[in-house]
Amino acid sequence: MRSITQIMALSMATGATALDILGISIPDGLFTGPWYGAPDNDFDCVDPQGRNPVVMIHALAASREVDLNLLHKNMTSEGWCVFSQTYGSPIDPPFIGGLTEMTDSASDVGAFILEVAQKTGGKVDLVGHSEGGIQTLYVPMVQPDVAAVVDHAIALGPAVHGAQYFGFTDFYQSLPVPFPSLLKDAIEPLCAACIDMENNDGDIYIAFKNSPKIVPDNINATIIMSKYDTLVSMNTSRVDEPNVSNLVVQDFCPDDHLGHANLAWSESVWGIIKNQLQGNNAPFNCDNGASFRK
Repeated sequence: MRSITQIMALSMATGATALDILGISIPDGLFTGPWYGAPDNDFDCVDPQGRNPVVMIHALAASREVDLNLLHKNMTSEGWCVFSQTYGSPIDPPFIGGLTEMTDSASDVGAFILEVAQKTGGKVDLVGHSEGGIQTLYVPMVQPDVAAVVDHAIALGPAVHGAQYFGFTDFYQSLPVPFPSLLKDAIEPLCAACIDMENNDGDIYIAFKNSPKIVPDNINATIIMSKYDTLVSMNTSRVDEPNVSNLVVQDFCPDDHLGHANLAWSESVWGIIKNQLQGNNAPFNCDNGASFRK
């Protein structure tokens, strides 16, 4: 089986897409379902209520077309100006992202945030899910020019204090030498971001751990968590700083038993996000769904 690096090199040399090289064909129906697809980025968009443009940052192994795309559609239908990109994709076309090294992805995410701010002429708000939630916090933390244009940052279930992957990282780190390094070497070519976030020696985990402050003083941040999230615990997501609100979905919607993935799709979360961005306490619909334990 070819590695991602080999596939990318062959793609560049031949002009073929990564999917062609792998011999993968995508069913037409994959792109026509109501759950797929996000509105185009419209830099001429004007919000009739004068709200900040919103930049959405998707999760691991997702894209702008899935994950936060349903919220993107919903907010666009209500007049918000919403923008998104697929970042961290090792293949072309970039139908799956969030896999490459997160420091490289952070540069792309930061450049996109600055582009939106420049083209819309003001400050922007950020909404990120899972790995996207980490980028929502990490990018302004390490890029002062981005921090300067961000007003509010909302992170859904971010593994700020290290992803444990249901305890797998602790398990493989406990194995005798050389097994930890061998496992890391096997995983990294496929998902460098997975290594960056893990709770032992991931680069992003260490950056958060060593930073005297995660959220710059000029940004109001919100961490949204579910007590039924079995992938990223609430203690892993919390950021206890003066300009950060740590909110639990069940404090607003007790019957919404959502898990990690559903943080992107739950109307309960959508309502909390909109209230936080607008600084109000408007009523909203609560979902009553079972947890999707992923």
